[in-house]
Amino acid sequence: MRMSEGPRMGAGTAAAGAAAPKTLSDLVRHASLSEVRQALQGLTSAAVAWSGVPVERQTLLFQAVAREEDALEVCRLLLDEFRLPAAQEDVRGQTALHYLARTGHVECVDLLVGRGCKVDHVDTLVKQTPLFYAVRYSSGRMVRRLLELQADPNHRDDRGFTPLFWAESLEACEELVKRCGTCCNASDPKGVTVVEWQSAAKRPSLSRFVSSCIEARAHRGRMSWAVSSTTPDAGASTAGDQGSFVGYATSLARPRDVDQLCQLEDEFIEDHVGLLGGQF
Repeated sequence: MRMSEGPRMGAGTAAAGAAAPKTLSDLVRHASLSEVRQALQGLTSAAVAWSGVPVERQTLLFQAVAREEDALEVCRLLLDEFRLPAAQEDVRGQTALHYLARTGHVECVDLLVGRGCKVDHVDTLVKQTPLFYAVRYSSGRMVRRLLELQADPNHRDDRGFTPLFWAESLEACEELVKRCGTCCNASDPKGVTVVEWQSAAKRPSLSRFVSSCIEARAHRGRMSWAVSSTTPDAGASTAGDQGSFVGYATSLARPRDVDQLCQLEDEFIEDHVGLLGGQF
C-alpha cells in the first residue's frame, strides 16, 4: 500500500519554520518609525483606514498609541497624512484614548483630544471613561493630564464605581483626591465606601490614604488641608505597602484661641530679640 506523501508546498506557501509576513497593523504596533513610514508610503487614506483590525472595528491608531517608542510621531502621521478619525469607536465602544490611557504616553493625550476624542467618552463595555483605565493601569502623570482636561472624577460605571475605586497606585489616588476631595466619600450602590473597597482589595495603603484625606477634610472650619506620608519614599510604594499617613488642616482662629495665639507670638518675638541682641 502506497502512503500519501502529503501536500506539496506550492510557490506561495511559506516554508516550515519561516516567520509569517507582518501585517500593517503589526508594523504600526512594533516596527521602528522609519519602517512604519516605509510601509505606509504610497498607500491611500482609504487603504490605511481599512488596515487596522476590522473585526474589532479598530483603526491603526489603536495600535499606534500602544507603541513602546515614537507613539506621538506615528499617531501624528496617521492623523495628519492619512486622516484617520481620532474618535473612532471599536466594538467595545472605546476610542483610542481608552487604550492610550493604559500607557505612559502622556504626550499623546492632547493630540487625540485636540483631534476629536472626548475626554469623558463612555464605553459600551462597562460604562467607563479613559480616566478609569488611567487610574488602574497608568501613572499619576496620565491621571493628572486627563483631569486637567476636565475628565470627570465622579463618573460612575455600570457597577456604580467611581475611578477612585479602581485606583491601584498611591500616585493615582493622590492626583484624584488633589483635584476632587469629595470623591473620597464616594460609596457604591450597596453602601460600600472607597476605604472599605480598597481594604477588601488588599490595598491597605490606599485605604489608609483615603481615610486620612476624609479625616482632614472633615475638620471644622477648614480652610485648606493636606495628607502626607510618614513612610519615606511613599510616592514610589506599591498599593500593598504598609505605609501610614497623617492629615493636616488649617483654619481661622476661633475667638477663644486669640489670647493664647497672641501670647505665643509675644514669646516668639522676645526669643528672637534675645537671639539677635535687639537688632532687626
